Amino acid sequence: MKKGILNKGLSILLSIGVLSACTDKFEEINKDPNNPVEVSTGSLLTNAQKGLVDDIYDEWFSGRQSYVYSQFLAQTAYTEEDRYQLRQPTNNTYWTLIYGDIMDLVEIIRINTEDEEGGDPNEIAVARILKAWAMQIMTDTYGDVPYFEAFKAELDVSPAYTPQSEIYADLIKELTEASAQINPNATACGSADLIYGGDM
Repeated sequence: MKKGILNKGLSILLSIGVLSACTDKFEEINKDPNNPVEVSTGSLLTNAQKGLVDDIYDEWFSGRQSYVYSQFLAQTAYTEEDRYQLRQPTNNTYWTLIYGDIMDLVEIIRINTEDEEGGDPNEIAVARILKAWAMQIMTDTYGDVPYFEAFKAELDVSPAYTPQSEIYADLIKELTEASAQINPNATACGSADLIYGGDM
């Protein structure tokens, strides 16, 4: 009997010790050093630029897709493309990757727009121009695609598809407005800009 009471007492003391130790420096201990809460706009721009170039001009989509479709190349494996048949998993991957890359550009625009000091107009312009380029490739490839509703986080359903003619018209408006907001005497993201090194 005494042994049972002693074990219960030790269990209770051990439980109290463990539970009280959990709250000491809880916030500090549980910060993931590999997944930052905030990401710099420069990092987002670098990731978007590299992602878009990799995803659009890689050996698979520019090579096996475009060259095989135009009959510049032929292949003995994966011959569906030689016969103008897209494999659906490949098609889904292309779609997902490009829209994922564009999300970094949308985030750059959001961060700068919500900045109390007005943000960096050049960063917004760079993001808008790259976003327009990527969306032009998407609509060239697929025709009608999600555009106006595609990047609204509050939507909990699939975004509506926008007719291609409306997308082209809005891309021209976006590029015109983005070029007007560029300040050529300033930079944008400096060395994080892999294409122009921040030179506007």
